Amino acid sequence: KHVKCKISDTTDSKRVYGVFANWDNDDDTVNDMYVTAIGTHVVRINKDVTVQLGDLLVSNGDGTAKVQSDDIIRSKTIGKVTSTTVKETYSDGSYVVPVVLYCG
Repeated sequence: KHVKCKISDTTDSKRVYGVFANWDNDDDTVNDMYVTAIGTHVVRINKDVTVQLGDLLVSNGDGTAKVQSDDIIRSKTIGKVTSTTVKETYSDGSYVVPVVLYCG
């Protein structure tokens, strides 16, 4: 088994490795989860952040992402926004958009 994971609580963290995808609901009584780290997926964006096509994303330190301050792919880069079409909005105002993940 891999070590336990937690939601990123550090802004611009280089330790982010993937985003939560889904719980593994098999019957082995272990709270396994699927984590997506590379390829196309969705990322949860902070409610106070507006993304544009091509924006690079980094950890916002609260389990959501924010726009990276430059356009250079770095060790802290989670991914690149491929669509600004919101796929889901949550009760706290955060939302998910499609991205290509680079954090694997």
